[in-house]
Amino acid sequence: VILVSALFYAKNDFKRPLRASILTILLNIGLNALFVFVLRFGAVSTALSTSFCAWINWALLQAKAGEFSLGGWRQRAATLSLFSFFAFIGSVLLEALLFQGSVFSILCGQKVLFPRHFLDQLLQCISMGGSFMLLLFLCARLGKNQDLLELFALFFGFRSVGAMEAQRKSKSLVSDK
Repeated sequence: VILVSALFYAKNDFKRPLRASILTILLNIGLNALFVFVLRFGAVSTALSTSFCAWINWALLQAKAGEFSLGGWRQRAATLSLFSFFAFIGSVLLEALLFQGSVFSILCGQKVLFPRHFLDQLLQCISMGGSFMLLLFLCARLGKNQDLLELFALFFGFRSVGAMEAQRKSKSLVSDK
């Protein structure tokens, strides 16, 4: 949402992101009330409604951002969202196999007992984050997504920004010939 809002701010259009935010805040309040008081989902409901409303906010802004010429950013954003979704599902399933499925249980609305010891919590957090990153990397490799692969290379220090810019320039020179 922040990145898409920046497109509007760059064009001095502050009203559209503000309207979308107000609309999704009101929707979030309504969904929180529905999930907590009517459906009795408990504490999980606030996270679900906030996540859902953030996606709605992003979709509203993305629909309006089509007026800007951005060179295929929608396809890249959709691919990244799809890869992230697959990595999330895979890491939740892996966590369900390794740690009695606390995230999976939350999504199913079951009562969850989280580990009490710090090292157990740390292990669970690191394994979830690591499995997500590994699965996202595998999706990027299988899907040959250069944006994500470059991001991983920068994040893990395999290449510098300057080296990547030089590689892009050399590819554009070769494609121009």
